[in-house]
Amino acid sequence: MQYYTSPFNKEEEYKFPKDITIYDTTLRDGEQTPGVCFSLDDKLEIARKLDQLRIHQIEAGFPIVSDRESAAVKAIANEGLDAEIICLARTKKGDIDRALDCDVDGIITFMGTSDIHLEHKMHIKRQEALNICMKSIEYAKDHGLFVAFSAEDATRTDLDFLKRVYSKAESYGADRVHIADTVGAITPQGITFLIKELRKVTDVQIAMHCHNDFGLAVINSIYGLLAGGSAVSTTVNGIGERAGKAQIYRNA
Repeated sequence: MQYYTSPFNKEEEYKFPKDITIYDTTLRDGEQTPGVCFSLDDKLEIARKLDQLRIHQIEAGFPIVSDRESAAVKAIANEGLDAEIICLARTKKGDIDRALDCDVDGIITFMGTSDIHLEHKMHIKRQEALNICMKSIEYAKDHGLFVAFSAEDATRTDLDFLKRVYSKAESYGADRVHIADTVGAITPQGITFLIKELRKVTDVQIAMHCHNDFGLAVINSIYGLLAGGSAVSTTVNGIGERAGKAQIYRNA
């Protein structure tokens, strides 16, 4: 029987980075929980509570989804909170323009990078995907936004291609890159290896966006930080699409 060893060993010292950014996605990924639908008042109250917790960034929503969603994101962005207000946007000019209309501080723009997504979901080749992503990053930066680029299904993406994507994203001005464990498939050992490999090609913040399909979202986030990541995605009570996310707070 094979056993995995803990990274906490005498050969190597693991430390949390001094500056960890928590960006909470309760209002976006959390609302993708089956049966959850927040009113505008709900969203504003949750945003205020997250701000009281001193969350660094609040992902307020996905504005292009609907006029109602746009209005909610804009209301949160103009609430005068201390937290930076960011939102989700696909790698499309229209999505970024909608985000700009909402007065947000920044965006998380994303595209699938695994061959599964490229071939079966988007029907494009790697180079075309890379070109689309870089144009979107450049456009958003030209409009003064904080830009995080998220490789959807990053943990099932060819490692060499993923390194190329993130390195290129940094060169185009991305402020942070996100590892989206879209189907919750990675392990603590896997995220440790991945972060260390990505640190070889990029100096910007690396964030973990971990799904909880196998109950590993929290531990994967912690191991990612120990390995050199510096930002983490959370939700209140761990709510979110399918099995949820890493929880920032849990009711007793």
